[in-house]
Amino acid sequence: MTAKEKIFEYVRDNYGTEPEYPWAKTPEFAVLRHSSNKKWYGLIMSVNGKAFGLDDSVIWVINLKVSPQVHEIMTAEGTAFPAYHMNKKKWLSVPLESYVTDEVMHSLIDESYELTK
Repeated sequence: MTAKEKIFEYVRDNYGTEPEYPWAKTPEFAVLRHSSNKKWYGLIMSVNGKAFGLDDSVIWVINLKVSPQVHEIMTAEGTAFPAYHMNKKKWLSVPLESYVTDEVMHSLIDESYELTK
């Protein structure tokens, strides 16, 4: 199971969320949205690594809203980056193929879900 599939399984089981694919030009990009208020709590997309100061390869990330403390820790550790195409102080881009454990990813998803209620 890919990292993306694991995330979809987690949000389906815990929040009843099915990914949405709103863009015709990037049909593989997925939005995770609350069923009640329709706000996003996650965005899965591919980004050129250069956007994060990496090499020219494409990486898959999930953008999640987090507390300032989590943002500071994860960016300092290098396990996540200020979010691509989102508020860089409130959102993180977490590479899907990273050293973040499933438990940490689930915790980040849970926090984003709560912060966007």
